[in-house]
Amino acid sequence: MKKIKVFYSELEQILEKLSNRKITTIVGDFNAKIGVTKEDRNLRETVGLYGLGERNVRGERLLHFCIDNNIFITNAGFLHHPRRLYTWMSPGDRYRNQTGYILVKSCWRTIFKDVKTYPEKDCNSDHQLLLAELRIKLRKNNK
Repeated sequence: MKKIKVFYSELEQILEKLSNRKITTIVGDFNAKIGVTKEDRNLRETVGLYGLGERNVRGERLLHFCIDNNIFITNAGFLHHPRRLYTWMSPGDRYRNQTGYILVKSCWRTIFKDVKTYPEKDCNSDHQLLLAELRIKLRKNNK
């Protein structure tokens, strides 16, 4: 648990140095299960409505990190069939969990048009391919 505290502490220090004007995403397998979030009104703005499974201790820690740093968990923000939400499958396909996430500062959440997994794509891993569709409008430089 000490390593997790150090990880989030270092991640917060890095985020403090970055400008909010830049799109910053944090992508990875956090081994955190945020659980079903649809009924929790306090979490909807942070994690969206479509978390999956039962929350674990690491999931609770990830949620606190996101709330404290105004970060949105993008893959819980879109309604999909559960097979498009699972990011990890155990060998033999006995267990499926949502443990990998794409995180973004909440002010940039609207650029994400969709986030889902593609379990039919073989990545030669027990993790599923997680893709995000973005729409970014660029301004013309008048110089």
